Amino acid sequence: MESSAHALFAWDEKSKIYRYWWFESSGNYLTASCNFINDNTLCLNWHDSLLAQTFTKEVSGKITLQMKYPVSDAGYEVILEVIFTRK
Repeated sequence: MESSAHALFAWDEKSKIYRYWWFESSGNYLTASCNFINDNTLCLNWHDSLLAQTFTKEVSGKITLQMKYPVSDAGYEVILEVIFTRK
């Protein structure tokens, strides 16, 4: 069975944040609020979830995606990490 997904990323001028929508061919969809926390890191907070996701530019041509889940008052546990590189 083949599946696909599409995403929409937009600036919300009123709230001064980025909004993100993820649509899957199954009919499922997710939403997130996003913001750049520094020049190299985009953080997404997924609605209806405790997950936080970051995209961090490490060096030219390399981006690290991390999905994190809160484990205590002390912080988050990385539950997924993907490294994107450009050839």
